[in-house]
Amino acid sequence: GTNTRESSQITEKNSPTNSSSTTNINRYFFDIAKTIGTDWTKLAARLDPQIDVDVIEADKAKPFDQTIKFLKEWNRRYPAASLDQLKAALIDIDRKDIVELMNNK
Repeated sequence: GTNTRESSQITEKNSPTNSSSTTNINRYFFDIAKTIGTDWTKLAARLDPQIDVDVIEADKAKPFDQTIKFLKEWNRRYPAASLDQLKAALIDIDRKDIVELMNNK
């Protein structure tokens, strides 16, 4: 992978957030995308209003593909983002069902 370049920047290991949850966050993207439907725009607004939802929507892709695209962009901007942040945002937009799904992983 590309870890050699990024490893110098990874300092989260010393922080209280669980480093395993930060590294594996993208393994939940599929489940979220599969379940969230058009609510992904609410999730986007919650996680990062700076990411241009209109640009992603302009693709006219399925909500699944749009969600994956958004989550990957979000993860690229916030490599240190935690699973808890993602779950909290889902609860905020009333999608606790997705959080339960993630907890059962």
